[in-house]
Amino acid sequence: MDRALESGVDEPQPSTGSSIGVRAGHRRSIQKKIAWLVCILAVGFCAWRMALFIPQPLDAPGSLRPVLYRLFTRFIRLYDSPEQAFSAWYTFCSIALLIPAALAALNYAVRRSEYPLRERVAAWLGSRTLLFASIAVCLFICRFPALLEPELNPDEGQFLASADKLFYDADFFRAADCGTSGPLNIYPLMLPSVFGISPDFASSRVIALGALFLCIYLLYRTVLLIAPDDIARIAILPAAGMFAVFKNVGFVEYSSEDIPVLLVSLALYTAVRVLRRPANYRVPIFVIGVLSSAAFFAKLQAVPIMAVLAGIAIAYVYVTGGARTGWWSALLFAAGAATLQIINAALCLTTGVWRNFWMSYIVTNLHYADVETRFVTGLSPFLSYLGAFDEVRLLLFTLLGLAAAYAFQRLRRKPATASIAFLETAGVSAVAISLAVFLYVSNVPAVAAYLALIAIAVVPMYLLLRWRERPPGKDPAQWFGLLIVLFLAASVFSVYEAHRPFPHYLLFLFIPISMTIAWMLMRETNIAFVAVTVVLTLVCQAYLWGTEDDHVFKNVTATIRAPEGDFIRSMTTPEGRIEVWGWTVVPYLASGRVPATRDTNMANFFRWPEITKYYRGRFLRDLKSDPPEMFIDAVGPASFGMVDPRLFNFAQFHEIEAFISTYYVHSADLYGERYFLRRDLAARSHAAH
Repeated sequence: MDRALESGVDEPQPSTGSSIGVRAGHRRSIQKKIAWLVCILAVGFCAWRMALFIPQPLDAPGSLRPVLYRLFTRFIRLYDSPEQAFSAWYTFCSIALLIPAALAALNYAVRRSEYPLRERVAAWLGSRTLLFASIAVCLFICRFPALLEPELNPDEGQFLASADKLFYDADFFRAADCGTSGPLNIYPLMLPSVFGISPDFASSRVIALGALFLCIYLLYRTVLLIAPDDIARIAILPAAGMFAVFKNVGFVEYSSEDIPVLLVSLALYTAVRVLRRPANYRVPIFVIGVLSSAAFFAKLQAVPIMAVLAGIAIAYVYVTGGARTGWWSALLFAAGAATLQIINAALCLTTGVWRNFWMSYIVTNLHYADVETRFVTGLSPFLSYLGAFDEVRLLLFTLLGLAAAYAFQRLRRKPATASIAFLETAGVSAVAISLAVFLYVSNVPAVAAYLALIAIAVVPMYLLLRWRERPPGKDPAQWFGLLIVLFLAASVFSVYEAHRPFPHYLLFLFIPISMTIAWMLMRETNIAFVAVTVVLTLVCQAYLWGTEDDHVFKNVTATIRAPEGDFIRSMTTPEGRIEVWGWTVVPYLASGRVPATRDTNMANFFRWPEITKYYRGRFLRDLKSDPPEMFIDAVGPASFGMVDPRLFNFAQFHEIEAFISTYYVHSADLYGERYFLRRDLAARSHAAH
C-alpha cells in the first residue's frame, strides 16, 4: 500500500521523461509480477496440502485444541486455584485492553503537538506495527478460553463436519449442504491443514479471530483514505475493543457471518478507494463485483450490503467521469460479479449438481427468508432484538452518546440552513409525540417503534434537503458520508429481513456502526470529541469485560471428544463413511468419519412440504450411490431440536425406512442413539468372532 493511500493525498507521479521514473516504474512492474507469481504458487501449495490431508477426530494428535489445552493448564498450575488463575488472567487482559487505546490517544496527542516527545520515543510509540500487534495480542488472550470450549452452536459443528467432507470431495454442492451458508463460509475451515493441523473448533475460532482482526485493519485503511492517520487510529478503537470482549456464543463461535463481514470490509475499502481516486476506477470496480459474488457464495444475507457499496462507487464514477464512464464502470462491476457465477455454473453443470445448487442454496433459502410479517408490527420485536445482547446494546449506547456529543458541537450555533432547522424541529416534534404516547399507553416498545418510524422518515428527508443546499458534487468526503448512511441502513435491513433473532446476524452491524463513529471523528477532529470517543469506548469495553466469568477455568476438560467416537471407529473401516439421522454432528467429529450424504441435519425434511420431496429424494439417492458403513438414528436427547421420535423418525419416509431395513442390521443402542451396521460389515464382524 503506497503512501498516498496512507495520507489520503495523491502522490505526485514522476515525469514521463525522467529516466528515474522509468526505472522506478519498471521495478514496480517486476515486483507486481513476482507478487502474483508468489500468490499463484502459494495457492497451488495450499491446494496440494489440502488434497493430501486426512482429517482426524476431535482432540486427536495434530489438532489445535490439545496444544492450547496444555498451555492453559500450565498457566492454571502457576496459581493455587482456578479462581486465582482466572483473577490473574482477567487482570492481564484488562491491562491489554487499555494498551491500543493508550497508543492511539498518545499518537493523536503527539501529532497534534499536545505532548511533544523525543523523536525516537515518538516514532516507537507511534508505530503502526506496535498498535496492531497490541490489538492482535489483546484479541487472542481475551478470547483464549473460548477456544477450548466444545460446540457452541449446532451450525458451528455442521460447518466443521462439512469441511472434513470437502477433503474427500471438494465439490461443495455435491458434498455438503449448509443451509444459508455457502461454500466460501466452509472452505476457510480447511486452511489449518496447510500447516498439518486437523480442523477443530479451536482452529475454526482462530480463523474467526483472524477475520475480525483483518476487519479492524481494513477499517483503519478505509478511514485513512479520507482522514489523517491519527484519526484513523482512534476510529478503529470501538471495533477493536468490542471484538476482544465478545461474550455471547453467537459472537465467539465461528459463525456464518465472520467471512461475509470480512468480504464487506474489503468491499467498503475498495469503494472508498474509488471515492479517493475515481480516475483509477477500473480495477476497484471489478474487484467490488468479484467480492459481491463472493458474498453471494458465503451468505446471501450480505448481498444487499454489497449492492449499496457498489452502487455508491459506480454513481461517484458517473458523477466524476460522465455517462460513458458510468456505463463502463457498471459493466466492469457486472463482469466482476459474473466471474464466480460462471465458474460455479460450469462446475455444477460439469458435475451434474446444478439442480442441487439451485434447490438447496437458492430455493430453500428463499423459503427460509420468506417469513410473513408486516414492517410496522415487526419493528417493535426487531428493536427488542437489537437490545437483547449486551455487545450490541452497549455499542449502540456508545454511538448514541457520541452522536449527541457530535450534534451538540455542530448545532450549538444558530442554524443557518433549512436542513438543520428541519432536523431540530423534527427532533422536538418526535420527543413531544413520544412523550404523549408514552403517557397515554405506557408501552415502551410501542414508543420505541414509533420513534424508529419517525427516524426512518426524517433521515431521508434531511438528506434530500441537505443535498439540495449543498450538493456533494465531486467532493469525496461528502460522498463518503452518504456511503456510510446507506451502508448502515443496508446492514440494518439485512439483519431485519432475516426475521430471526439469532445473535450472530448482528455481526453485520459492528463495522457500519464503527464507520459511523469514524465519520463523526472525521468531521470533528478536536481534542474534546476525540477524548469523549476514547472514554466512551473504554467504558463500553470495561463494562462488558466486567461481566466475564470463570466457567472455562473451572470446567475445562482434557478432551471434548464424545465417547461414541471410539465405538464408531471400532465398527467401521478407516475409509468408511457414516450417516446420522437427526441434527447432531457429534458422531462425525468424534469418530473422524465423514458424512455419506450432503445432509448433516434433517431440518429441511420437515419444514416446507413443497421442498420436502426434493430433500427426501436426494437423501435416498445419496444413500444408494454411497451406502454408509453405519447409519445412526440420533433423534432424541442428543439431537438439537429433534428430540421426539414420533415426529422426526426416519421410518415415516417409507423409501428410506425400506432401504435401512434391507441393507442394515440394528447393532446397538448406546449414548442415546440407535446404531445400524451395513449387512456386509455385520456379517464380516460375526464371522470374525
